[in-house]
Amino acid sequence: MNANRYYYANESNQPVGPFPLDQLQAMMKQSMLNVDTQVCPEGGNDWKTLGEILGVKSGTPTKQNSGYQDVAEKVGLIPDFSAKRNLIQLAITAPVVLIFAIWGASRGGGAGALLYGFGGLLVGVLASGTVLMVMGWKKK
Repeated sequence: MNANRYYYANESNQPVGPFPLDQLQAMMKQSMLNVDTQVCPEGGNDWKTLGEILGVKSGTPTKQNSGYQDVAEKVGLIPDFSAKRNLIQLAITAPVVLIFAIWGASRGGGAGALLYGFGGLLVGVLASGTVLMVMGWKKK
């Protein structure tokens, strides 16, 4: 990392620091700062975003998203950013919805298919959420 030290602008736009660049990066990973936080090198007056200094684009997921992701992986019933986990949820939920909709259609036609299909959606989401929750427990 760069040996230079930097000030960052706090919520009141007041300079705080100086800190070594690696410490600012650690603060970003802990969600204390983000890629859009304004920083200025010690002894300078050229303010840039922390993302510019670190070469990270604005909008790039940083450690601040992982707190939510960690909860999503452990709880299982809330949306998360993992394509693999979303595909698992789809693979469990879709067949349950289909089975319930077919069952409902055989009992009450189109209205039954919609009603039972919605019930299947609820059951499928709860079942897939439970599976993902157990997967999250085993992962940690």
